[in-house]
Amino acid sequence: MMYYVMEQINGTLSAPKKLQAFGDFAINSNKTRVYFNYYRERQSKSTTRQIGKSWSDLWQLLKRAQPIENNRNTVLVFGGAEWMRSEHLEYLQAKLKEVEMQNIRLVFKSPSMGFWTWHSSQPRSARPVEAVHLRQHTVDVLETARKLGLDVIDTFHPTVSRYKEFRWGACACHYHSMSNANPEDSKEIHVDGPINEAVSSILLSRLSTI
Repeated sequence: MMYYVMEQINGTLSAPKKLQAFGDFAINSNKTRVYFNYYRERQSKSTTRQIGKSWSDLWQLLKRAQPIENNRNTVLVFGGAEWMRSEHLEYLQAKLKEVEMQNIRLVFKSPSMGFWTWHSSQPRSARPVEAVHLRQHTVDVLETARKLGLDVIDTFHPTVSRYKEFRWGACACHYHSMSNANPEDSKEIHVDGPINEAVSSILLSRLSTI
């Protein structure tokens, strides 16, 4: 989603690296900074410990992105993980207020069907009953996000209805792929994928209302 938005704003996209750590990008003629952090799975038997660790990771990102304006010019897009619970959202709001960032704009992205797509040849996939449980969990968290005043992007339902378009691969499991956008420049890349385009366009429209 991030790379799609960057391509739409800049008009072009240089060959991106697979990010599994911190990323820092300048877009919109250097008028806008984009900071990214990849969070590995935070499954834990202790909800309190899990939430605390998630905030610690996010706080590291916020510190790297300083200076940050405590207003709607700053947008934090987060989520996309099935282990995130309503408690995470409530705790995040409380901690942002504690560090005087309570006025930034929050956009919560639900998890997609993704790895929960059942495929007999993929050991990481889940059976249909597990997908049903994920749907109910996602609906509950989205409802909490709305009650807390967060913007929400539901990526679960668009992806569950078109689960066959999920692209399996080693560390490239998404609803999009990259293709060369310019025969004369191998470094100019285009983000392909109708589902990714649809949900990313929703994010872009939300950002455009700031």
